[in-house]
Amino acid sequence: MVAPVLEASTPLPASTPVPEAAPAPVPEASPVGPPIDGPATHPRAPHVPRDPDPLPAIPGAGMLMYEGQVVLVTQPDTAWSKGRLRAPEVDYGVIATKAVEPAKLPAELAPMIAGRIVVYATDGGMCTATTGAMTIYARQDGELTYDEEGEQLDTAGMLALRKEVFADAQLLLARHSRISDEGRARRCEGVWARRADLPAPAVFGRRELDSDVEDALKQQVLAAIAKLPEIVSLRAAFAADRAGRESDEGLPTWSTYRDDNLVVTRWDEVGGGRSFINVEVGDGGEGCSDLFAEQRFLLFALQGGALVQQPGAGFKQPLAIMDLERDGSLEAVTSAGELLGGAADGSVVQRYEIPYYGCRC
Repeated sequence: MVAPVLEASTPLPASTPVPEAAPAPVPEASPVGPPIDGPATHPRAPHVPRDPDPLPAIPGAGMLMYEGQVVLVTQPDTAWSKGRLRAPEVDYGVIATKAVEPAKLPAELAPMIAGRIVVYATDGGMCTATTGAMTIYARQDGELTYDEEGEQLDTAGMLALRKEVFADAQLLLARHSRISDEGRARRCEGVWARRADLPAPAVFGRRELDSDVEDALKQQVLAAIAKLPEIVSLRAAFAADRAGRESDEGLPTWSTYRDDNLVVTRWDEVGGGRSFINVEVGDGGEGCSDLFAEQRFLLFALQGGALVQQPGAGFKQPLAIMDLERDGSLEAVTSAGELLGGAADGSVVQRYEIPYYGCRC
């Protein structure tokens, strides 16, 4: 997945500060879906809601996006909400949302009320936006709308289920409108965002490579990784998996498997001279199968045409790479956009998960 290039967005030098803007009034949120109300009776066991997550050390330092909205914080306190619970329709799961009363938000989140943010795309493009109406959003996927006997929940049961889902709300979302030179408001498109009043991060944009350039880079990578401990151990695990099977008929050789499952991406610093090569080896297998699933991830700096391995691991399917605090430790957006963190130290800046409970068994 590659985020679209921002329309009319010009990457700025990473050191360029973003000007401050006067706060604007926050409009009332209008969550999608009809309001629901009524008695709460449910045949399932009583639900014990989880405690809200502690706020990050620097709220807004790195924020993910969810369905076009900014994730201000994860696991928010539902006491910040106001008004009726709403239930947008979804084919396979339950969604429950409430509008947010900004006055109820903790002081640490005040800069994100009608505040400026910078939204970044995979290619390093950026645009500035202002946050707007906020919503507390909860979702659980799966076949949830049946009771223990397999019967469809009645109205009261559905209400109770939605209240339970909302009690475990995953996201505090904010709409946002792009600030353009023409004064028109439209949404920025990207994969992560940062408060504009914080120091600018170092941002690396994914560089699209011509096929011949990509092939040459892969050959250079293969030569560089052949004897690395990470790849030697992967090859040993591949051989052990192959030896443990009743037959190796139809199975690829190591070199075929490695070459067919090598992903190499180049990331160039916006407004700077650094470049990194992220390397992924292995396909990760498939769910509910016994296919070989081990993978390795490595990161190299491209220095004078040479590959210099960096400490720690690389990233799995990165959508964006950055250095939030300019401390030399890279972070990335991974896990299909659900994680922003560092691979080398395992740090997590922001992460969310939409739980999936499958079907009744």
